Amino acid sequence: MRTREHGPAAGIDAQVRHPGLSARFVFLVLAVVGTVPPAQAGPLRFFGLDTGAVATANSEVAYGSGVGVLFSNPALMSRFEELASVQLFVYRPELTVNLMDRPKAADITYIYYNSNVTKYPDNPNRPLPTIELRTPRADNEVDGADAYVGAGITYSFGIEGMRLGGLVHMPAAGMVSAETYYPDEREQSFTNTVHFARFGEWSKLANVLVGASYAPVKWASFGASLQGTASTATTIDVYIPEATVQDYFLVKNRTIMAAAARPILGIQVEPLDFLAAGLVLKWRSYLSVNGNGNMNLWNFHETEDATGEKRTVPKRVSQQFRLALDYEPMELTGGVGFRFKGWQLQGAATWNRWSDYRDGYGAIPQDTAVYPDGTPAVDGKHFAFSDTLSLNAGVIYRYLDHFEAKAGFAYLPSPVPAQTGRTNFADADLFCAALGHRFDFSVNRLAFFAEIGAQLWWLSERTTYKDPLLVKDEFPDDSVTLLDGVELASAKGLQTNNPGYPGFIQKGWMLVTAASLGFKL
Repeated sequence: MRTREHGPAAGIDAQVRHPGLSARFVFLVLAVVGTVPPAQAGPLRFFGLDTGAVATANSEVAYGSGVGVLFSNPALMSRFEELASVQLFVYRPELTVNLMDRPKAADITYIYYNSNVTKYPDNPNRPLPTIELRTPRADNEVDGADAYVGAGITYSFGIEGMRLGGLVHMPAAGMVSAETYYPDEREQSFTNTVHFARFGEWSKLANVLVGASYAPVKWASFGASLQGTASTATTIDVYIPEATVQDYFLVKNRTIMAAAARPILGIQVEPLDFLAAGLVLKWRSYLSVNGNGNMNLWNFHETEDATGEKRTVPKRVSQQFRLALDYEPMELTGGVGFRFKGWQLQGAATWNRWSDYRDGYGAIPQDTAVYPDGTPAVDGKHFAFSDTLSLNAGVIYRYLDHFEAKAGFAYLPSPVPAQTGRTNFADADLFCAALGHRFDFSVNRLAFFAEIGAQLWWLSERTTYKDPLLVKDEFPDDSVTLLDGVELASAKGLQTNNPGYPGFIQKGWMLVTAASLGFKL
C-alpha cells in the first residue's frame, strides 16, 4: 500500500502529554502483537482455489475437475480421477481510494489543548491537532504483486465412490501477516486513510482444507470439507517502574492457542448424462481473538470513595481488546450445468449473508456509525451491510482429445451502503472475466496435465460524499476553556480528522494469473 499526502503539513510526531496514557498505549500494542493470524481463504475465495477454478471464474459447483472443489463443492471429488497437483497464483492489484480535499475549516487546531475535554466522558478517543497527526492524510493505493503456492491431492483408498482430499496454500514469500483498520475517525492515529472492506486488502495467510466425498449411487454425490483456522489469545502483564520513562518496562506473557474450522457441505446430482446440479453451504467465518492484560504503575495512585472513607490505592489498569480477522460471510450456492458435444457449461448463484459483517475489531457497521453518547443522532440501520446475490458462469470446450479451452464471468454486487456518515468502508460492484487452457499428456505411461488461467477484475468507480451532520464533530461546539470556562469560538462548526471527510472515490482493477501441474494417481 502506498499513500499520497493530502491536507496540512504532517509527519510531526504527536507529543506525549499524559505519561499514564502513553504507558497504556505501550501495553495495548504489546497485547496485539501477541496474536497469531488464522488460516483463511483470503484472496483465493474470490479467484478459486486451483487453476481450473480460476479459468472458469470460480464457477465449479455442478461440474469440477481439480482439488479446488474442496472449497467450491466438495461433492465433486467423486466425479473425477484421483490426482495430485501443485499450483502457483500471482495477482497484481491496481486499486485506489482518492480522498477529496479537506476544507481548511475542518482542521482541529492547537486551541483544542486549551479546552476542557474531560466534560465529554463518553468520548475517550481524543483527537490531536490535525497538523500533529503522525501520518498525513493520504490517498490509498493498493498495488504490487503477491503470490501463493499450493498443493493438493484426492485419493480413494480403493473404496468405490469415495474420495478423501487435502489442499494447502501458503504465501509464496513465506510471510504470514494480518492487519486491521478502523473504519472511522480513529484511523487518523494510524494510516490516516480509507481502506477497502471486502476486496484487495487481504491478510497474507495460509489456507488449509481437508474433506471427503461419497457417491453411493451413480446420479448423486455428497461431500464435506473443513477450512481450518488457528489463533492465540494472549494475556500481557506490564509493570512500569516510572510512568514518565517511555522506553523501559517489564513484561510477563501468557499465551493460549485455540483452533477452529469452517464447515462446507455440498451435494451434486446428475439425473441425466448431459445435466448436473449442485448445492453448497459454507458457514460464516472470522477469527475472534480476545486478549487482555494488566498494568501496574509505580507511585501512581487514585482515590477510592466507595465506602464513604477516602483512601489511596495503587493505580492498576486492566484492558481488554477484541479482533475479528478476515470475515467471510455465510454462503448458499446453487448451480446447474450442461454437457454436449465437447462443451461443458455451468452457472451458479450465491446468496452472501453480508448483513452479519464484522470489521477488524468485531463491530458491525451499523453500531460503529452510532456514537455511544448518542451524538450525532444517527439511525444505524442505514449503514448496515446488505445481503447480496452474486453470479458466476463458466464454459469449457474440449478439442483434439487432449486440449480444453476455458472461459468464465462473475458479478459480485457490493454489500456496502453509501458511506455518508462516520464510517469509511470502501467497496463497489465487482466484475470478473476469465480465460484458461488445459493440456493432458503422458510421460512413461503416467497421465499428466498442465493448466494455465487468468482473471481480470474490475472494481466499478464509486463516489462518496459525506453528510457533515452525520460525521462526529471531534471539537464540540460547546467546548470551553480549561481554566475559566469561556466558550471557544474556533470550536463552532464541524472539525474532524476523519480521513474520509468530505468524501472519496474508489476504483481500480486486478490481474490474476495461475498455473498448475498435476498427474492422475
